[in-house]
Amino acid sequence: MVDMSEEPARVIRIGQVEGDLSVPRGATLQATGDAAKVSGRAYFEGSAEVQCDLECASLEARGGLLRIDGSLRAQGAIDAEDALYVRNDLKAGQAEVGGRLSIGGSIVAKRLTVGGSLDVAGSTEAESVEVGGKAVLAGALSLKSLEVGGEAELGGGSVSGRIEVGGVLKVNSALDFGSIDVGAVVELRSQAKGGSIEVGGRLLTEGDLSVERAEVGGEARVGGNFEAANLEVGGRLVVAGGLRVSKRLEVGAQTEVAGDLEGVNMEVGGEFRASRAVLTGSVEVGGDVATKSGLKGNRIELSRGSRCEGPLVGGYVEVGRGCVAQDIFGERVEVGRGSKVGKLVAETIELADGCYAEQVQYTKEFRSGDNVVVKSAERIPSLPAFPL
Repeated sequence: MVDMSEEPARVIRIGQVEGDLSVPRGATLQATGDAAKVSGRAYFEGSAEVQCDLECASLEARGGLLRIDGSLRAQGAIDAEDALYVRNDLKAGQAEVGGRLSIGGSIVAKRLTVGGSLDVAGSTEAESVEVGGKAVLAGALSLKSLEVGGEAELGGGSVSGRIEVGGVLKVNSALDFGSIDVGAVVELRSQAKGGSIEVGGRLLTEGDLSVERAEVGGEARVGGNFEAANLEVGGRLVVAGGLRVSKRLEVGAQTEVAGDLEGVNMEVGGEFRASRAVLTGSVEVGGDVATKSGLKGNRIELSRGSRCEGPLVGGYVEVGRGCVAQDIFGERVEVGRGSKVGKLVAETIELADGCYAEQVQYTKEFRSGDNVVVKSAERIPSLPAFPL
């Protein structure tokens, strides 16, 4: 073991050290050749500076700031009590830093744990990364799991397992992921694809998003196409492209889809807007409906007082009390009291008291209540082809 801890703080020059190396607080370590190489443990008693590449079996730094002006390579573990700055690349079996870790190049480690903040300018490759405060991983990612207590900004890449962030997650490039669980806000500035997203607050994307399941507590805004098996949004959903939900869509407030919607079951608490919406299951809308080409579902229910632009097409269509709708096509259509509708075409049609209809065409049965106004009604031998 080379022990320099009793020497006054000064410049220490080494080449190859067999065994361990102990460096005193305030020392500057330089290499006699291309790099300083320690076959055993490199131990730093406090703040120090290494003005070269450093290779060692393991590294331990007790207190202060350890600055490596080159690259750092440890075959085993790195344990820094406070802060570690590496100008170029870092490679280790595992690394644990109590305060701040800053890497000017890339990092490769099986396990990385940082109590404070982590900054990596290059790529990050690890099985797991845990950061207590803020993490900025600017380069490409190749991770199994990432856990950050505060805020995380990522450059994109792949996280095959779980991403868990207590506050805000920002991703600047394309991302493949297993799952995302974020307490406040997720911002995806490029396309992303993964298993599931769970966000307590807002989800914001600038590109396409494809997931198996998405659950957003507040607002979701997708800047491209959105595809999911199950999608639940507590507040407002806005999609700049098309939306495809293969199982269930549930939105607490307003839903706006600039393109077409394809799905199975849909429940929207507020207003619903889309270019076209085709669903094979049930549709429930609590507010107004506006489509360019129409809304289709096996079962459609509009709440009381809804206003509907565009045709409705379904097996069973129920329009609530006091609604205003345009053309409606189905096997069975029921219109609530005091509603006004355009053209009705169905096997069976029922208008409650006080309704108004421009035209009624039916094949089996037509029933109406009191004070119903129908401009024209006729029984037809068969139903024509419906829109959508």
